[in-house]
Amino acid sequence: MKLMLYFDKNNKLEMFEPLFIFIDIIAKKYYLLSSRLSKKIKHINVVQVHLFDSKYLFFEINNLGSSEKHDLLVNNKEGSDIVSTDHFTQKHIIYPIEQLKVDILKDTVDFEKYTFTCTQFDAVLPFYFIENDNYYYLKTYVNENKSEFYKINLLEKNNSSHLICTIREKILENSSYTNYKIIKVKKIDKKDVLYIAREIVENQEISIIEALYLGKKIVTKNYNTFKFNKKERCIDICESDGYLVTMEYLEPNNTIFKFFSLYDKRLLLQTEPCSNILYFNNPL
Repeated sequence: MKLMLYFDKNNKLEMFEPLFIFIDIIAKKYYLLSSRLSKKIKHINVVQVHLFDSKYLFFEINNLGSSEKHDLLVNNKEGSDIVSTDHFTQKHIIYPIEQLKVDILKDTVDFEKYTFTCTQFDAVLPFYFIENDNYYYLKTYVNENKSEFYKINLLEKNNSSHLICTIREKILENSSYTNYKIIKVKKIDKKDVLYIAREIVENQEISIIEALYLGKKIVTKNYNTFKFNKKERCIDICESDGYLVTMEYLEPNNTIFKFFSLYDKRLLLQTEPCSNILYFNNPL
């Protein structure tokens, strides 16, 4: 949604009212939100909107990224630089798309009713997934070395959270308070398991590649210690095919990509300097 500028008859700059339109391309229909609701949505900082399983419209609402929010709160424990509660609020709204269409026509859209998770100063929500009518999310605490992996069945009326597991460390994507860089995060198909691949940086050149499986059982797989060049970092890992991918910056728009064996650190493939690369599983 954008506010469009225009000039009136007296050549004075004005604005249109905020307007939200939901378009159903398959059904060849569109749904116009009322001016009242559009004005309300205008003040919500919606950073991501996804349609999951062709059934659920997912709204991610926040002012800060999860790692940025965490680091700001840790840096300001006394609260001297806290702007407002709203500034640090994270919300996940999951609205059934068919219900949303009905509510738009009746002008009864209720985002609070479909707000499933909300955090402020206590925690952040770095990762989330929806699969088979289940909503999964990771909750990382600000003042504790603790992260929790949850599941909510969206078909149940009470929508209660089920704790799958707790790990005694902070899982964050890009925080200055962690010694690792997350390479890949995904939900394992048809299982209540969150997969996290990360590069644990010991110093500027030495890294350990680790795969973490968060489920009823927490499993950690550590691979060989890799020695990378100073400008080289791991960008992908494929455990099923046994390789990882690194990229080394030479100069702007000039990069070398390398494929290494996860198991014996052998260099399997190295590209010529290029700006980008497209590869598929088992590229060799």
